[in-house]
Amino acid sequence: MTDLELIARVRQGDTAAFNSFYQRHHESLWRFLYYLEHNETEARDLFQEVWLRLTKLLMTETPVQNPRALLFQMAANCRRDHLRRKRVRRIFFLAPPTTAKTSEPFAPAHILTTRENAEHFELEARLATALTELSEAHRQVFLLKEWEGFGLAEIAALLGIPVGTVKSRLHHAVRFLQNELRELREYSFEV
Repeated sequence: MTDLELIARVRQGDTAAFNSFYQRHHESLWRFLYYLEHNETEARDLFQEVWLRLTKLLMTETPVQNPRALLFQMAANCRRDHLRRKRVRRIFFLAPPTTAKTSEPFAPAHILTTRENAEHFELEARLATALTELSEAHRQVFLLKEWEGFGLAEIAALLGIPVGTVKSRLHHAVRFLQNELRELREYSFEV
């Protein structure tokens, strides 16, 4: 069943269809928000806000052309609203930014025993660190393109920017990540 068919059934009151849509997209949405926010607590809040906004929208007659793209557009908008609220709070309350503890997304579930597992774990850890060093705009475009599989035109529409800007941001993000991970590719693990 396609996403559009699921959304049509959700609008008819089919909760199983909503559960199917959620199961299909919750992992990629979580990953996107987590790597944008790099704070598990705030990412969870945004994650819930996106699903709440989607639920409210589906109770209206607003046409939906691409449900997956809409979900990620809502995520980008929620993130933008969140950053705006944080800036306003800092200005009015002069509170220093909080540094909530983030959980380690790449903690191994078992002891690594093979060279491949060790290399993969190191690459994931280094990539996660490198992603935090990208600007918000570059990280967002990179995650949408490379991890979530959106096309350049879709990303441009989601973020409300020209396709040329998407290409430029993606190019700079990839170049930066390649430079950051270059030594890892050249490094040989000793087992």
